[in-house]
Amino acid sequence: MMATRPLAGEIYDGWDTALGRNRHLLAGYRVRSGPADAPNAFIATDRRAPSHDEVVRRYRAFADKLPRSYHLHTLYGEAVGAAVLRRLRTVEAR
Repeated sequence: MMATRPLAGEIYDGWDTALGRNRHLLAGYRVRSGPADAPNAFIATDRRAPSHDEVVRRYRAFADKLPRSYHLHTLYGEAVGAAVLRRLRTVEAR
């Protein structure tokens, strides 16, 4: 899970315990919530978050890759397309 180092993360269902047992993976992170032996939220402290413009650019690029029929997929339980567009609107509004 930590092969690509995220800026922040939230994990549960046993993964938090596994991360707590491998403390070296938390180098460069601050535990945001949860105990040290099972942290379920963490934030990077060793690098800066991307700028607002970069975040908007990344969300737009991802949204542009969504298939035209993603709304049909949401009818069957797949809400990724709608969630990405909703998040894009939220990020753009900031």
